[in-house]
Amino acid sequence: MYIQQYLAHKNICSRRQGESWVRQGRVLVNGQPAQCGQKVSDIDHIICDPRCFQKIYTYYAYHKPAWILTINPQPGEQAIADIIDLPPDVLPMGRLDKDTSWLLILTNDRTVPKRILDPLANCEKEYDITSSYPITDAHCRQLEYGIIINGYRTKPAKTHRLSWHRIRLIITEGKKRQVREMMRRVWHHTIILTRVRIGPIHLGDLKIWAYRPLTEKEKFWKHTSTIHDPSPIGTHTPQ
Repeated sequence: MYIQQYLAHKNICSRRQGESWVRQGRVLVNGQPAQCGQKVSDIDHIICDPRCFQKIYTYYAYHKPAWILTINPQPGEQAIADIIDLPPDVLPMGRLDKDTSWLLILTNDRTVPKRILDPLANCEKEYDITSSYPITDAHCRQLEYGIIINGYRTKPAKTHRLSWHRIRLIITEGKKRQVREMMRRVWHHTIILTRVRIGPIHLGDLKIWAYRPLTEKEKFWKHTSTIHDPSPIGTHTPQ
């Protein structure tokens, strides 16, 4: 098997990336620099430059417009990648309602969703909600206690009423259309819904369609660069 095919077969990289590493002298076969087209097998001792596996992560706050999908648009629809110019590996974190405008995180760090969206992470998400009917103290208490949705009781929430028709709702989970379903179960039709905060990341005055890099303070999850463990293939650093 060719060296670039072997690296791809071992899920180390793509064939094209493997060929690039070989040309750069970042792969050794039995102690010697690999050559493009060289055939190898499991009996060969293959090591790669560990710097090949380092990745630079980027994080952005984005104010998603209504009627824009996060991913997988259908014919005639637009996705975020169609309207902003970012590297192709920078993707939206989570799937949001296409009919809603709100704060969204864009990143190429695939570990972030679990650290933020998983209920066990207890990451607060804050929503600004305008209802077509007056919201009473009793409604707020229902939301705070938990709402039964499809046999599941939502985790305790926090509310802050801004007016008779508008509240702030803070939850620590994010099931599909959860906020709209919670409001519907207390007999309210949500007419405006905006996510204004994720942890310490605030929407603030970020305009619709606009995005900005996250500050170091906003990256509240613990993050370290991940180096892929290529075992049984080893690593080496070229001199």
